[in-house]
Amino acid sequence: MTTTEDTRTAVRGPLSALTRAPERIAFVDPDGETSAGAALDLAFAMGRALRALGLGPGRILATMAPASTRGLLLTHAAHLVGAGVAHVPDALAPDVRERLLAEIGPAALAVDPAHCADLAEELEAAERRGTRVLTLGPAKTGEDLLALADDQPGDPFAPLARLGDPRWIGLTGGSTRTPRPVLRRFRAADVHATVPAPPQGGGAATFLCLERVDARARAMADAAVAKGGTVVSLPRAEPGEVLAAVQRWRVTHVLLMPSAVAELVTHPALARTDVSSLRQVIPSGGPMPPALLRAAVDLLGPVLHPCYGQSETGSISMLRPDDYRDGDRAAMRSVGRPLPGVQVAVRDHTGADLPPGRAGEVWVRTAAAMDGYLHRPEPTARVLRDGWVDTGDIGALDSAGRLTLLGRRSEALRVGGRTVFPRQVDDVLAEHPDVMEAATFDVPGPGGAVLHTAATLADGADTTGEALRAWLEDRLHPPYVPERVIVVPRIPVTHAGTHDRGALRRAHRATG
Repeated sequence: MTTTEDTRTAVRGPLSALTRAPERIAFVDPDGETSAGAALDLAFAMGRALRALGLGPGRILATMAPASTRGLLLTHAAHLVGAGVAHVPDALAPDVRERLLAEIGPAALAVDPAHCADLAEELEAAERRGTRVLTLGPAKTGEDLLALADDQPGDPFAPLARLGDPRWIGLTGGSTRTPRPVLRRFRAADVHATVPAPPQGGGAATFLCLERVDARARAMADAAVAKGGTVVSLPRAEPGEVLAAVQRWRVTHVLLMPSAVAELVTHPALARTDVSSLRQVIPSGGPMPPALLRAAVDLLGPVLHPCYGQSETGSISMLRPDDYRDGDRAAMRSVGRPLPGVQVAVRDHTGADLPPGRAGEVWVRTAAAMDGYLHRPEPTARVLRDGWVDTGDIGALDSAGRLTLLGRRSEALRVGGRTVFPRQVDDVLAEHPDVMEAATFDVPGPGGAVLHTAATLADGADTTGEALRAWLEDRLHPPYVPERVIVVPRIPVTHAGTHDRGALRRAHRATG
């Protein structure tokens, strides 16, 4: 039977690796290097400071700070005192962030000092709601948590976490403008961390943590530290800085959005960067177009491990190099096979399982499933049923057990009396040698909805939208051919890295 003591042991576990070889460098960020021993002391000192401020079991600490060593250790400190952690990405619109913070109701909000001026109105609104504002360094607003931690001893203390209290609050992927908060509670083990797989390959791992510290990044960081490795944090996924970090710190593992992979493999610095240390590049957060996968493998080697998952489920499946090594097109269009411990079923609208090759609704059973949407019992009841999660995706399993997705059920477009999923167009257009990414969306037309597709081009390409549309005409049935292909410098993405088709529709309305 799971007990609170099991939970506390699980909280303590990731920090135990820091007690081995305390002098070694375990964390790196733009502010410098931190030894394992210093990191351990800081985590416990911050924990004591949080406790002195009233943070503890059942309370929530929200963060709006970019990835950094202190931000990563802050999540450990919060869990040590039994508080849950909610990361609110700065990629969200200010009004969306404010609504989420009001809904989550954190006891405290931690921000980076450099961002306080930009967030002044939001911080004032948070304080009016009774949320304590903490800064990870000196600032003109809030309370400096690091200064408070300096006055606390770094001696270890027994974790205060209680079984069943909030541990992580994530966000859904953003297919709607306001994401839903996704709740995971303290359990006997951190099975709800959305880590695709433990670091691959022998030897110590160096994990590159980009942009934010959420449950998935924390789990990858913990796994690297457990193997005696290093965590390198960067506040932005700017491709030049990523490549420089890979070469300098001999990075072995990195999580990237597919859009960031596209930027990486087209960056001019790649040709002069040593990326031979990479063992696992995990594109996650959206579909990986087969053409982009091939381009990335050509330039980075067979280290790509595209991962499919959701905030509600954690990671579901992974496409591994052995799956795509021979260039099998069907494999490269898929999202791979289910990860160990994950069951995937494809069902019709009645709930009956469909045979291989038949498309239907994708359902998942996993120990990593969420406990529910925070404060939203009705949507929770619709998605969680009898131990299974309705992903809202449409896909099919093949005879080899690989899952191929058509798209979100909510993204299905009715055009000319036919149902079209954007990916059915996007993946074909991405096969064009001049195209890096494509995103199809619907716009109102005189006779109903019509398709438009936005496309980004590879470096040096000068293909026109008209030429790309003609190319599609030779490869798609008429209902799937967009009325117009628009060449754009960049396709907008949500905070989770998926194509923001709503933004494309709004841009179309604004420009006509």
